[in-house]
Amino acid sequence: MKLKILISSLICFFLSFCAASTQITLQEIMLYENNSFDDVWSASLKAIMDIGFSIKSTDREGGFIFAQGHKNDLLDDEPPNLNLIILEKNGKMSIDCQVILPGTSVDLLQKREKVMKKFLEALDKNLN
Repeated sequence: MKLKILISSLICFFLSFCAASTQITLQEIMLYENNSFDDVWSASLKAIMDIGFSIKSTDREGGFIFAQGHKNDLLDDEPPNLNLIILEKNGKMSIDCQVILPGTSVDLLQKREKVMKKFLEALDKNLN
């Protein structure tokens, strides 16, 4: 299990850096006490689709999900990425969530915060 967590973390790290050399990241870790892995996994996949992102890669055993938003042609920017690692720790579910804006060094429109907020709201809705 620890090897799968390490591999998932390395995949997350690699994917977050492969798009561009400059990027900004927002990370939050949430704990859920009354939900199973299956509940959180399913709710996360649904939340990703609810906010209009496309799921690009998953590893259920490792608890890893990589999703991508859609490119905004008007702003000519790279789409935001969403990396999730879902783990069970001490009977609680942990979600490590990263929103990454590749090719960006300044987030004037606060896109990271907006994506994170939308995802967490959709996740909470799906878990309740």
